[in-house]
Amino acid sequence: MGQMDQSGTEDLGITARLMYGYILSNTTVLSPAESSFVLLAGLIPQDVNPQYGVHCTTKGFRTDAYNYLRLKGHLKGALNNGASVEEVRAVRNVIVRLCEASGMTRLDENSSGGWGWRGEVANL
Repeated sequence: MGQMDQSGTEDLGITARLMYGYILSNTTVLSPAESSFVLLAGLIPQDVNPQYGVHCTTKGFRTDAYNYLRLKGHLKGALNNGASVEEVRAVRNVIVRLCEASGMTRLDENSSGGWGWRGEVANL
């Protein structure tokens, strides 16, 4: 959270705290595993996988292996929150298929932009 506080956007840290503290950690509506599935549904379309061979820092955030580990960490976090390996893999696969149905594809590594992933989407 400290990186978010120092990112140059003063409300990013408070927004993250509110999201994690009041929405994602609240288990009165969704179970912990279901909350993890919601996180996966938000991270996978953002291409949080690494851009292989690219190591850069943007406003204090590592954007390559850090992003891959963030998605991998949330996949493993779903297990810690009570989901089975089969459930996590199924949810991941459904999200990928939904993204593909909306036009996301595997991008060429030399592509400067586009709607898709630069690498394989992390899996368990």
